[in-house]
Amino acid sequence: MENRPNELKKLIAETLGSIPAKFRIQPSQRSEYLGFVDFSNDPQDPDIHIVGYGVLTYSRLAKQAAEGLRKIADMVSNSPNAALEQLTQKYSVAMSKIRALAEAQNLISSSQGKRTQTLAKKARG
Repeated sequence: MENRPNELKKLIAETLGSIPAKFRIQPSQRSEYLGFVDFSNDPQDPDIHIVGYGVLTYSRLAKQAAEGLRKIADMVSNSPNAALEQLTQKYSVAMSKIRALAEAQNLISSSQGKRTQTLAKKARG
């Protein structure tokens, strides 16, 4: 069991090492929600690495964020307290996805994001 944290650190390092740094952009300040944006698989629909959740493509993250908001909206009539908790809880899944999506959008639309996307497109041919 003592070896598990080291194995996990090694796996994370190997995964990050397999993504060319020139196709990966990170927020300028450490984020609680967004790990980084990876353009290496599909420059048009990059992979969004969400801290504590996993990896989703940008389009899938947008769909899941919208679905989460619809579910919260449906909760309002039956259980307004539960809906309020989902909206205000710091680490609710729905709100974490929305925050990561907003941060990813800002990063993708930045000059650094556009430059990285262009490099990834040229590399794909």
